[in-house]
Amino acid sequence: MEKFLFFERTTADMVCIPAHRLVEMIVNNTSDLITMHHRVYDNGTDGSDMQYQAKITVNEDKAKQVVETISNNISTGKNAFIVVADDVNKQYIDNNITAVHSSFADVE
Repeated sequence: MEKFLFFERTTADMVCIPAHRLVEMIVNNTSDLITMHHRVYDNGTDGSDMQYQAKITVNEDKAKQVVETISNNISTGKNAFIVVADDVNKQYIDNNITAVHSSFADVE
């Protein structure tokens, strides 16, 4: 089953990306910020390969737990649509997530 990761910062700033496009989750040195890189390939158009970056803030020293929660939901979860972080509706995949850190960016 194809799974999708959903992030929403505001009603005008959200993204939903296929989970298999997640290439890495980077934890900062204080373990309170996770940066997720998603690589999207489209070989049909020049310049259409994109890398999206989604950052979420978490309670200090809880990033490893959040990464494990996300990984477990991708690999064994029953839902195809996975809400990772939704600031508008205050819905998070793990109680240690505090917010979406910044707007989503194509970081090529």
